[in-house]
Amino acid sequence: GKRRRAAKKVVKKVRQTVAKVFKCLFCNHEAAVTCQIDIKTMTGKLECGICGAKFQTQINTLTEPIDIFTEWLDETADLQAEAAKNLVNRVNNRQATQLASSEPSSGGRDSDDGEE
Repeated sequence: GKRRRAAKKVVKKVRQTVAKVFKCLFCNHEAAVTCQIDIKTMTGKLECGICGAKFQTQINTLTEPIDIFTEWLDETADLQAEAAKNLVNRVNNRQATQLASSEPSSGGRDSDDGEE
């Protein structure tokens, strides 16, 4: 009879796992931020073991650690953008105040208004 072919070996696809330990946004240490999910209280917590940065948020039953981290990332970016906007406003206000105090008392008009 004929020879039997060897059956092809089944190759398991390597399933990529979602990270559970993250890089800290503040101190930039790799694998420093750990995540704890408490299903009873429906809260998720992140904490950096190096600098002590903490974040807590409400979760649902489908929430994964990466979801909590991305929420922290988004909130941090929003806070930084707001802080930058406030800084620009403060600088502009300070400059406007300095200009107002250094202007002559003629109501801000120059003495040369084109009439001769």
